Amino acid sequence: MPFIYGRLRFFFLIFCFWIGIPALYALQLGDPIGRPLKTEILNANDKAIAKALIYIDYFEVLSMNEQLLGKVGIQNAGGVFQLFIVKGDNKQTLVGWSANRQLFNNKDQLIGYYDWSTFWVYAYSVTGKKLGKAKCIAFRGYCAAGIAAYLTGLFN
Repeated sequence: MPFIYGRLRFFFLIFCFWIGIPALYALQLGDPIGRPLKTEILNANDKAIAKALIYIDYFEVLSMNEQLLGKVGIQNAGGVFQLFIVKGDNKQTLVGWSANRQLFNNKDQLIGYYDWSTFWVYAYSVTGKKLGKAKCIAFRGYCAAGIAAYLTGLFN
């Protein structure tokens, strides 16, 4: 009996070692456990002009050299969820908000539209001109709002 127990323990340790190495390796590399989805923002000519990180409850827009330009988050206001848009500065200045696939600045002026399909999100000017797009496979609502905010110049 001790022989079988010893062998089971050995195989259990080997199994733990086999499973544990990738996790330890990832932690040593500084790879976060809850990684964001990453995508590139493309202009109307399909050229990459910015990067985006998509988290479960907010969205970040980064310049091509990884500088934070702005964020889109979700806020519950009176039982209704709204999207708010802030600059990436230290103060996180509120620059706009979004509802019903429409984008507004902080003066409540309509500055653009956004829409999405299964894999892509699109941003449009007030006149309907396509400003750009990005591949977004999850959380498309605030992903599209963030891309539209960037492409309409809200983060400038």
